[in-house]
Amino acid sequence: MNRFFLILGFFIQSCLLTVAQSITITPLDLTKSYNGNPNTACVEFISKNPNLVIDENNGEAVQSPQKRPDGLYVYTCICDVTDTNKFGFNISAKGKVDKQILKVYIEDKQYFQYQIDVAGDISVKLLNDMLVIPVENTARAIITSNNDKLKIESLTKEKVEGPELTANNTFQYTVSFDVTTPESRDVDRSLTFSTGTSEDVKYDLGQLSPKKGLEISVIVLVTSCYDQIVNYAKNSFLNGNYKEAYETYRKALADNSCPDKPQDLTEDKAKMELYRKLTIAIQNADVLYKKAEQFGNTQQDSALYYQGEAKKFRNYIRKENPSDPYCLEYERYYNDFIQKMGRQISGRVVHNTMMDLQGHNLPIKDVYIILTEHKRETKNINDVQVPQAGKETGNPKVLGQTDANGNFTVYVPYNTKDTIYQLNFTADKEAMMNKTSYRFEYLPKDVDKETNLIVKLTPKNLN
Repeated sequence: MNRFFLILGFFIQSCLLTVAQSITITPLDLTKSYNGNPNTACVEFISKNPNLVIDENNGEAVQSPQKRPDGLYVYTCICDVTDTNKFGFNISAKGKVDKQILKVYIEDKQYFQYQIDVAGDISVKLLNDMLVIPVENTARAIITSNNDKLKIESLTKEKVEGPELTANNTFQYTVSFDVTTPESRDVDRSLTFSTGTSEDVKYDLGQLSPKKGLEISVIVLVTSCYDQIVNYAKNSFLNGNYKEAYETYRKALADNSCPDKPQDLTEDKAKMELYRKLTIAIQNADVLYKKAEQFGNTQQDSALYYQGEAKKFRNYIRKENPSDPYCLEYERYYNDFIQKMGRQISGRVVHNTMMDLQGHNLPIKDVYIILTEHKRETKNINDVQVPQAGKETGNPKVLGQTDANGNFTVYVPYNTKDTIYQLNFTADKEAMMNKTSYRFEYLPKDVDKETNLIVKLTPKNLN
């Protein structure tokens, strides 16, 4: 039994080690529009690191990084979406074994941006350039950092003192410059920072005068043991792999091999619970969509119901993860289905004059609902161009009949820039088809769903 637990413990530890990640992907903006060539979309990766290695599984080219004025680097991929909207990016950094995978579903003219952070990346920021150093003919750069292994070199070979632990639990390094002579004051000074595994970052100090001091902050991105595991879970979440994200958190919370594991796990437990719920949600969305597909166009009401239920789960998922590739893909299928099925129009046909004892108009059963196609025209009403049904084109089509209670539900194609569709209610289908019968005409609204429509017909117009 002890041997079993030893093997189990080793298995858990191995799982945690294999998911360690030093690369973090964060969505920045998924709402921009791309104004490139037709059937193209754009994915951008923004990073402090100029040495990312990014390739795309379909062979799309990722351009060499371009440095922005703010010092960040931009890696751009123009995606051809003619044949597919699914793309997979493999992201790593030179000199590192870790790799992250990003799945993207993107459509024509869309523009997605992601931030890539790599452990060991260095950020340099000037905090104060107005310090006064109380030493004659000396200038000084005072560097504070979260890293006690920071490597600092001066272009003019000055000695670097430190690190010294400060009261704020940061580390301080000091570089002093001799500026006794006029020549020494005309020299452009600079420092380079590295951690041994990161890209060197050069920072220009410029020309220094006596007693001038600069305070510089150097932050080294550090990913600890526990953070690496959390990064893996977050990336799984980003790709829509919620079950994997849940299992990663569950194992990490149960295991104590990471010395930096937080004492307060409230937030992580909440994340784990969220990923559990998302796992169930995406499974439900898939099951309901497949049910909708089974009904197809033969039972539109049932297909629409299950499509709507699947969409509810996708909406919940996208509220937590707007870039979920499954939801983005199946939202496209849903929109295509709705467009093909048409607008849902439902209501009731009643007598215009005949009522029951409560004063309610009596329903009329077996009234035909017939679709006609017309040339689109407009009419100016109070300086507003209102759509009108012009000359009838095409052949009328019977969409259905009212039931015993006068109720009906039909599906009407969406209007186009040239064509507009009209509903006609009549008791005499043949006469209606021959355009000799009375009909009540109704022009549906340009909305996906119109309900509670009341159509009143007079008894004399019914056979």
